[in-house]
Order: sequence, then C-alpha cells, then structure tokens
Amino acid sequence: AMQPATAELSLEIEAMSFLLFDASVPDFPIQVASPGFSQLYGFNANDCSGKKLVDLLGGEAILGDGMQAAVELSGLSAAEVTRAIRALANRAAEELSTVVSSAGDQQGFA
Repeated sequence: AMQPATAELSLEIEAMSFLLFDASVPDFPIQVASPGFSQLYGFNANDCSGKKLVDLLGGEAILGDGMQAAVELSGLSAAEVTRAIRALANRAAEELSTVVSSAGDQQGFA
C-alpha cells in the first residue's frame, strides 16, 4: 500500500499538465503526455506520442478548426489572425531552437 505522503504526491503529479519532448530529434516529438495534459486538452497519450505540439495545439490547429473562434474572439480578420498565428509559431520555434542549441550536453527542463 502507498504511504499517505506518496499517495498525495502521486495525485499532485497526475494533476500536473506537462509534456516531455525528445530534443535530440528534429521537430521535438512528444514522448510523454501527463494525465493532466490529457485531461486538460482532451487528448489521450496515444494521440500525443510522436506528434509535434504544434500539430496538436499550435498555429496550424488554430488556423484549421479554430479559425472562426479566433476571428470572433480577437475581432481581427481571418488574414490578420493567420499572420499573427504564424508569426507567434515562428517565434516559438526560434526560441525552442535557441534553448536546445545552447544546452550543450546538459539535460534539464525548459
């Protein structure tokens, strides 16, 4: 049987929303999706495994299924939303590349 402190920690970890990526592979495929991430976004672990985050939640996903909502919520035109989402996605990719390329041989979290 689990000790009370261990059971509490297990519940806290299960509620956290996080992803683990493989930074040694181009496009940083998802290796692990926490139960909290799965619950928050409605994807199971199999939906996430090997996929890029951008494919699940990123710019192209917004530009597809979420375009109408993005236009309505932002008050921008579809063209403006498209430009803004693509600019944000490009900036995020640049930042991630910077983090990975500057890490050297160290392992850690970003």
